[in-house]
Amino acid sequence: MSKPVSLQTALEAHEEALSHGGVPGIRDMNALLAALNAPWMSMMGQDFYPTEIEKACRLAFEIISQHPFADGNKRTATVLFLMLVRTEHVPLSCSIDQLHDTLIKVASGKAGYEDLLQISSSNPKHKQSPHR
Repeated sequence: MSKPVSLQTALEAHEEALSHGGVPGIRDMNALLAALNAPWMSMMGQDFYPTEIEKACRLAFEIISQHPFADGNKRTATVLFLMLVRTEHVPLSCSIDQLHDTLIKVASGKAGYEDLLQISSSNPKHKQSPHR
């Protein structure tokens, strides 16, 4: 099981995301910390997001929806998502283009966490209707 993404790692991911342009800086530190902690929340020993793909999807969703950075939130979410998936050797069931399209929909409010999970997970239980 992965460890929570550190603030330092998130800041490095943001710097990488802005390597081709953008406005650096944190808009809301509390939102950033909340987004980084959300995937690893638990209650009574039960993780809310028990699989690595669920954690990666929740992390990306939170970075996009919490909008903690001044610029580059979708790009940073993508970098962190792919970093977590690769580090934990999680197979994706979508292309980078499909991931990108879904993250754009998340940012516009046309898709949510469940949609992101549904397209990116190879687990059949995640292929159910997004309104379980």
